[in-house]
Amino acid sequence: MVDMFWRDGHSFVDYQCYGDVLIFDSTYKTNVYNKPLVLFVGTNNHRGSIVFGAALLSDETVETYTWLLRKFLDSMNGKMPKAVITDGDEAMRTAIRTVMPEARHRLCIWHIGQNANGHLKSAEKLKAFNRCIRKYQTVEQFDRLWQDMLDEFDLHDNDWINNGSRVYKVSVYKRPNFEHTVTYYPRKETESVADPIMVCSCGMFEYRGVSCRHMFSVMKNENIFRLHKSLIVKTWSRDARSVCEIPYPNKEMPQEAVQVSRYGALTADCNRLCFYASKTQEGYNMLKMKIDRLAVIMEGLASDQEKVQGTAKPTKKGSIMRDLVPSKTKGREKSNKKNEPSRRTVTCGYCKGGGHNIQTCPVRKEHDIAEAELGSDDPPSVATTAKRVVHCRNCKQAGHTYVTCKKKQPRTE
Repeated sequence: MVDMFWRDGHSFVDYQCYGDVLIFDSTYKTNVYNKPLVLFVGTNNHRGSIVFGAALLSDETVETYTWLLRKFLDSMNGKMPKAVITDGDEAMRTAIRTVMPEARHRLCIWHIGQNANGHLKSAEKLKAFNRCIRKYQTVEQFDRLWQDMLDEFDLHDNDWINNGSRVYKVSVYKRPNFEHTVTYYPRKETESVADPIMVCSCGMFEYRGVSCRHMFSVMKNENIFRLHKSLIVKTWSRDARSVCEIPYPNKEMPQEAVQVSRYGALTADCNRLCFYASKTQEGYNMLKMKIDRLAVIMEGLASDQEKVQGTAKPTKKGSIMRDLVPSKTKGREKSNKKNEPSRRTVTCGYCKGGGHNIQTCPVRKEHDIAEAELGSDDPPSVATTAKRVVHCRNCKQAGHTYVTCKKKQPRTE
């Protein structure tokens, strides 16, 4: 197995409802095979992160990313995202331009901030940089702030800063936050968010999908107490999942998958039933009796079904899935400290030499052999544990205790 992509039914439904913006990211060597783990992530109606799919790849080339994006779209019934956010990898950029030409490719602002921390290395420079890319502003204001930063910190010769196209793409779609103009169309008959009854120059509704405070000021003056339907983006509503239309693929689901789905649904219901039945003896006895009776009935139904359909047999010889081959990806190699030899040097307590201990010391062994040939009565030079000497607390002599002391005075009544 070289490349693998997977997603489940829940991810399919989430993508159909919240797949307008797709985050395409990969992490490096987070598994034993050193395979790049690619995640397709989005945001739901609670602004929480959700996973649309995942993949283990053999490499990070344009061909591999192109294959992955095509498999992703095929599994999602061909739905194309409106915007794709990446970390700026050139292979990802080329694959997105090939497979998703209509989607807008944007850079992740978090990765831009991480790159800025590594290249600018100054609190004042970082503050000026963040003011350029994070502040609501027009294109003209951005150009002015950017030029002021270059002049103030003399960054005209900085190679990373001069690649301004990446930063410009993040900031060009934001709008000013002062002297805004709200246009209200009271007689417009519309329910589409693409043609709302109010349009504000701040662009917050177009940018975030949420009505801005300037619109609320107009509603207050116009005595409007309910949000108009054209000002409510269904993606951010409570019932976003129920109102979105999910085009399920016209493919027959395998019988094994249907069986697994049924098993999961029944298990959840039975767990709740067993929880309440276990609280009382009467409930336990009743449920136990019902389960025994239903088990016999279900076994009969399953047996009859197998006789009708027959036992399923594989038509082709299955392929053997072997271990993945570790691949080399981008990023610094991680050292395996468990397999590395210990850097601590062992010191002998007898000769004070290195590389051995007192039990394997060659000097001590030669000394013991020489003493044995000379007939020395000294014991071998092996470390032994000293024996504890017992002393009597009555006569202060060794070899016995107070209980067995013969000089102990008899007790007088």
